[in-house]
Amino acid sequence: MSTSKKHPGKAPVNMKPKFEEDGITHINIDYRGNSELGRLLHQFTPAPFTHPHFGKFASVEGFWQYIRSVERDDRLRKLSGIVAFKHGQKAKEYRDMNYCEVLDMANYYKIDQNPKIKKLMIKSTLPFECYYTQGEGNIVTLPVNRARVIDCFTKLRKNFVEGIVPVAPDYKPFE
Repeated sequence: MSTSKKHPGKAPVNMKPKFEEDGITHINIDYRGNSELGRLLHQFTPAPFTHPHFGKFASVEGFWQYIRSVERDDRLRKLSGIVAFKHGQKAKEYRDMNYCEVLDMANYYKIDQNPKIKKLMIKSTLPFECYYTQGEGNIVTLPVNRARVIDCFTKLRKNFVEGIVPVAPDYKPFE
């Protein structure tokens, strides 16, 4: 699979569903998506939440950049979107093998603590997708973590519909 110089790890593809079908046949999890739920679920979206172990954050992107860095820059708590992403990219990266579970729980807290997102999540029935569109031709690119993102939100929706609180992962490696 070839990758683009502008977007390492992502390859342009022709795929179905198409971006024009976002909100009709699927929910694309992207801050530029057509469906409100897809935009709200994206990690760049400002959606404040309090993590019971790590404290307050303005977005999941701010949380992600905070948790993946060695420095744990508290300024990331108040950032969202591309600003949080760029700020976090300056830090020395720290990863533990359960970082995915930690990020998934942050998404759970975000949804649970934002009534509008929670209501839309429970009400939704369309399958989730994860892709980005770029340029005049709306070239579709798939992120390398696409399957994991789709799986995360599919499981979270099932948990919310069934009233199940997921078990929190071990946070000790991140202390």
